[in-house]
Amino acid sequence: MSNVLLPSTAWAAHIKADRLLHLRRDSPSQEDLRHRAYLASQLLSDSVALLDVIHDLRRLANAHTPIQSLPAELLHQIFSYVGHAEPASWHIEALSVGSIIEENSLGYLRIGHVCHVWRQICMGATSTTIPPTSALVSGILSNPIHGALPSTFILAGLRTLCMIEITDLCMDGTMAVLAHAPSLEDIEFNNCTWRTRITDTVHNLPLTLKNLRSLCLLHCECQEDASFDPTSWFMEHIDFPRTAKVRLSHGMPVIDEVVSGHQLGALHHLAVQKLWTEDKLLKLGFSNIDITLDVYTHGTVTETSAGSCIPNELVTPQAQFVTLFREIILVALICPEMTMEILPRVRMLTMTDDRRVTFSDDVVGHLGRSLSHLQILHIESPGYHREGPDGLFHRIADIFDNAVLFPHLQQLWISPNLSPRLPLRLDFIAELLQRRASRCTAHLQVLRLDAPRPAEGATDEAHAAAIEELVPVVIWRVASEQKGGDGLEL
Repeated sequence: MSNVLLPSTAWAAHIKADRLLHLRRDSPSQEDLRHRAYLASQLLSDSVALLDVIHDLRRLANAHTPIQSLPAELLHQIFSYVGHAEPASWHIEALSVGSIIEENSLGYLRIGHVCHVWRQICMGATSTTIPPTSALVSGILSNPIHGALPSTFILAGLRTLCMIEITDLCMDGTMAVLAHAPSLEDIEFNNCTWRTRITDTVHNLPLTLKNLRSLCLLHCECQEDASFDPTSWFMEHIDFPRTAKVRLSHGMPVIDEVVSGHQLGALHHLAVQKLWTEDKLLKLGFSNIDITLDVYTHGTVTETSAGSCIPNELVTPQAQFVTLFREIILVALICPEMTMEILPRVRMLTMTDDRRVTFSDDVVGHLGRSLSHLQILHIESPGYHREGPDGLFHRIADIFDNAVLFPHLQQLWISPNLSPRLPLRLDFIAELLQRRASRCTAHLQVLRLDAPRPAEGATDEAHAAAIEELVPVVIWRVASEQKGGDGLEL
C-alpha cells in the first residue's frame, strides 16, 4: 500500500480499490478459491474496521488510539486525527505471554503491536525538523533517525504518557518525546530501565511542563550505570507546577541500607524544593512501605468551640515515596536532609498501621527531638502492647531526653484497625492519657476517636467519661441515620 497520507474517506476508497484489484487479478485457475474467499473477507473486515475506527474517533472527545494491529497508513491517519483531540493518551506496556487484549478497545498502545509504527511515524514525517534522537524503545530502531514531526502529530496534544515494564529505553529519546509534548498532564514511568544515562545531545534543560498534574517515577533504573538514578535526574531536570502530585522511588539497587536511605532522603529534599516554598508547613505520613508529605494549613487544627467540625485529613497526599524495604525508610527518616530541611517544617504526623511498625528507642528519641513542635498526631491501627512491633502510640506518655514525647502536641486522632475490624481499647487510651497528663504541662486540647461513644451502662462508658475529663474536646464517630452514613459528635 502507499505511504502517502490521505484523508479518511479517500483512505477507505484506497483500501477497497486495493482489495478489488487483487480479486480482479485472481481466477480459479490461478489462485485457490480459499484465498479468494480470504481476500473477500479481508475487504469486508477492513471496511468495517475502518468505519468503526472513524466513528469512534469522531464520537469520542477523548479519542485514543486502538490497540489492534492496523496498517501503518491507517495508524498515521488515526494519529493525525487524534492530534486534534484533547485529551489524548498513550498507555504503553510490555506485552507478556498470555496477556489478553480486548477487541475494539481504545486507549492502549501495546509494544508488540504498534510501537514500531508510531516510532517510524514520529521520526519519519516531512515537516518541522527536530534534533536526531536514538531509539526510544529497544528493538524498534537500531540507529539514530534524522526525521521530523508532522505539524498535526499527536505529541502536540498529548495529555497522558504511561510506560510500564519497558526495558532498554534511551534517555535522549525519552526527553525528546517529552520536549515535544508540552501539554502533558500525567506521566508514569513504572518499572522501566534506561540503557544509558543522559548525554550531551540533550539541550534546553530543564524541561518545563507547565500543565503537569501528576508525575509517577517508580523503580526506574539505569542498565549500564548503577550509580545513576533516573528518578532523581527527571526530578532535577523537569520543571512543573507546585500543585502537581508526585509518586517516587529511588532507582538505584539496594546494596547498602544506609546509602540507599540517604539517597531516598535526598530525593525527599529535592521533591520538597520542587513542590513547596520555604514558608509552607508540612504533614508527614509514615508506614512500613512509604513516607508521604503534603502541605499543612493552620485550618487543620480544630477550633475547641462546641459544634466545630474537623476537615477530612485522609486525602491523597501530594508526595509519596515508596520502597519495599522498611530499613531504608527508617534511615531516610533520620538522614540529615530530613532532619535539617523537612522535619522542622512538619506540624502533623500520621502513623499508618502503627501496630505493625517497629521503632527502636533511638529512632523514637530522634523523632521526639526533631518533632518537638508537632501539633497533630494521627494514629491508625494503634498498637497497645510492647510485645512484638513497637510503634509510636503507646510511647506518647514516655520520657525521652527529659521530656515527654511531642511535648507541644495539641491534637491526637486515633483510628481503629479496619482489617480485621477491631474496636478501640478505651481503657488503654484513658490510662495512657492520664499518664501523659501527669508528665506534661501542655495538655492535649482535642482528641478525635474514630469510634462511637459507648452507651450509658456499657462496659467502656466509665472509660469514655474518664477520657472526656482529661481532654477538653473529644470527638466521637457516630452513625447518622438521617444522612445514611457516619458523622462526628462532640
